[in-house]
Amino acid sequence: MRRQSIRMSSWVAASFSFPEGETADGWGVLLDLGFSGVRLQTRTSLAAGQEIFLSFSLGGQHFNRLHSQACRVRRDPDGYFVCGLKFLEMVDRKALKEALVELLVKGAAAPPAHHGPLSSAKGA
Repeated sequence: MRRQSIRMSSWVAASFSFPEGETADGWGVLLDLGFSGVRLQTRTSLAAGQEIFLSFSLGGQHFNRLHSQACRVRRDPDGYFVCGLKFLEMVDRKALKEALVELLVKGAAAPPAHHGPLSSAKGA
């Protein structure tokens, strides 16, 4: 499946929850952001087709419980799950597009410095 929009590199902390009763909440890092989805790195097991509710902050705006679905999931060499997520609700896409455009216009969207995997702290 081809992406619906380009993605901007990022290093944004995110949390997510599952539909009621599935499993405990999780957290991770958004490795890139786009108008239609994100790429999430996490220790929490996710499967293609699984739906989650994603929350993060970007450019002073808070995005809470964005209804998302895992399109692609792979394990990286360090054991993290790297998940391509698409947003399922148009309202969420519009708000994110506005935040990303604002960051680009302000010049604050320069690629971040290289960061290692999530396990920068022991035991993560």
